Amino acid sequence: AASISAAQQQAAASEAEGKFIAQQAEADAQAREQEAAFRLQEAKTAEESAAFEERQFRARIAEHLAKARAIGAASGIVPISGSPMLLEMASTQQAEIEALNIRRTGRITSSGLEFESRLRKYEAGATRTRGAFESSLKRSESSFLRSQIPLIAAGGVLKAAGSVLDYWSANGGGAGSNWRWRGGQGSRGERRIVEGIRDHG
Repeated sequence: AASISAAQQQAAASEAEGKFIAQQAEADAQAREQEAAFRLQEAKTAEESAAFEERQFRARIAEHLAKARAIGAASGIVPISGSPMLLEMASTQQAEIEALNIRRTGRITSSGLEFESRLRKYEAGATRTRGAFESSLKRSESSFLRSQIPLIAAGGVLKAAGSVLDYWSANGGGAGSNWRWRGGQGSRGERRIVEGIRDHG
């Protein structure tokens, strides 16, 4: 009776642990997905901010050049030839380079954040997969323990439910081809237990 009670308790504990693992994995995965969404929003914001900064920069440069032309015209200097024209061309070219650099910086920042977002999504999927696998192992352990209760009751071979797991682990842990009865040792009841474990695995 004590062995049966121990097996029942350990089976319930394994089942509860499996549920807990699954819940924790899901919570972790959801947290990573939320972070992925946040990073994606940050990427969008970074690109939009860079685009706005580029427009503002271009507007300031255009205003600056317009003022420079107005001052030159008031002084009788028309920037359509010679040094005034070359100076305005150089200024315009430098302004374009700086504007494109603002755009490039925004895209680099955005791309980095998008990569982080994809990475978090991948981690979320991996977390769910690992959680499902570990939870499945615990459920299988619980199912195995419950399946052995009739054998414990019938044969009285095992003194505690922990011994069932010891046999299960020592003889391959459900690994299929690793099952074997070493040296023909053990009582008939013990062999029935091992065979039952093998068939269950």
